[in-house]
Amino acid sequence: MTLTEAYRRLGYRLENTRQDWSAASDSGVCLTVWIDELNEDEMVLDTQGGKVGPIKDWRNKLGAKKREQHLAQAVRRDGGLIDVVLIRGKPGPKGAAGQVSDANPWVRSKRPGHWRIAAFDPATGHFRLQVERTS
Repeated sequence: MTLTEAYRRLGYRLENTRQDWSAASDSGVCLTVWIDELNEDEMVLDTQGGKVGPIKDWRNKLGAKKREQHLAQAVRRDGGLIDVVLIRGKPGPKGAAGQVSDANPWVRSKRPGHWRIAAFDPATGHFRLQVERTS
């Protein structure tokens, strides 16, 4: 599935498919998560450690700025609850676009939990996303 198709399946529309890492609608916010940057054992993405590259390499990209706006919106409006599209591929090197080989929407009704923004610091741009398990 393409990134655009995955977003569409969750009810979102990417404005710019080559730059956007997130989207918002009246019903919520959706973020793109690279599986290679995810701690799959804990289902956590933390930009202050782990597998995510240095923030200085990506914070000033247009997609990152829009994602920060969407993170703030989700925290303010939705209590941090978000939709997620998991993608396989390779994030691009500094200044270049990544290559997506597959995109999978996290459909809550078919998964053992939902994604939430556990932390977001608008001053630095750092954030932490995690799956909250449902029984």
